[in-house]
Amino acid sequence: MPRAVKYYKRRQRASFPALSMQKIAQAHLLCKFLFKRFHFRVLMRMRSIFGRSVVFENVLKGRKIAVAETFRSEFVDVDGLRLHYTEAGSGDPIVLLHDLHGGNSGRFHWSKNIGPLSEKFRVIALDLPNAGESGAVVFDKPRFQFMAELLDTFLKLLDIERAHLVGGGPGGGMATQLATSFPDRVDRLVVAGAGLGKPLFYPGPTEGAMSSMKSAFEPSIDGLKAALQFLVSNPALITEEMVAECFENMQAHPEHVDATRKIPFEFYIPSPPPFEEIEKIQAKTLVLWGREDRMGTIDAGLRYLHYIADAQLHIFPNCGNWVPFEKADEFNRMVKAFLSDTL
Repeated sequence: MPRAVKYYKRRQRASFPALSMQKIAQAHLLCKFLFKRFHFRVLMRMRSIFGRSVVFENVLKGRKIAVAETFRSEFVDVDGLRLHYTEAGSGDPIVLLHDLHGGNSGRFHWSKNIGPLSEKFRVIALDLPNAGESGAVVFDKPRFQFMAELLDTFLKLLDIERAHLVGGGPGGGMATQLATSFPDRVDRLVVAGAGLGKPLFYPGPTEGAMSSMKSAFEPSIDGLKAALQFLVSNPALITEEMVAECFENMQAHPEHVDATRKIPFEFYIPSPPPFEEIEKIQAKTLVLWGREDRMGTIDAGLRYLHYIADAQLHIFPNCGNWVPFEKADEFNRMVKAFLSDTL
């Protein structure tokens, strides 16, 4: 018998409505379902209100997207902009920078990686500005340049002198910009599906990139589903639950969409550092790409090999742009080996 039923029987009063045990049991099961579906968002709201470090354990246990069993949700103010990040593990720090489709967040994009990587490293999955639980901002300069300066201050506030940078899509471009603008901040660099400049053999932008941009400017269930499906080679991997989570994220933060719409287009679009600056990168670099990537073409990624002296490339078959999700086991194993100098 559910505990709610037992409690009702112990504390029954004449003023209580006459409910059958079956109705009470049904209500109990409904509450359990709602809590399982939405309690992470409720806890995040509590975290936002109380402003303290909160540890969540097993918060998404049983979900199709699994994250670290124990992780910490933190906030920090960077020059007046409130940033949220998910932290797990201990050891050398890794900063994870996610992609830019609508409703994304550090926890969502790296859901299959935070736990495994935290077994050996201190993992910091940042919610980028205008995403997740971070604040809204209208850039007054190119996105990658803005983010490099923001990340530099972010690391200072966390007392981190050097960190490994792991970026997916435009997050990889931000990590690359940090490596050029603040080279002492970057230990090793990992980019997944992040090209440098326009494709050589494609007029661009790709259909996937346009879909991702539209999902950020004009949020809808269908638009988000299309954007997520463009990220993978097998669209069946994108569940309705994943689409709903992104849509809920956008509905919870309309200020993110408003700020995104106000960003001048020339500042919003990815603008990697000049090639002569990229040539100066001394950090060991690992480039990961999906052979069936429909967001960016592999020739744009090959520039890493050309311009960075100590760069290596691995191409995954039957994989799209979202390598950390679609090839999670291989990604986690390869990144841990690369950062441990055993690859």
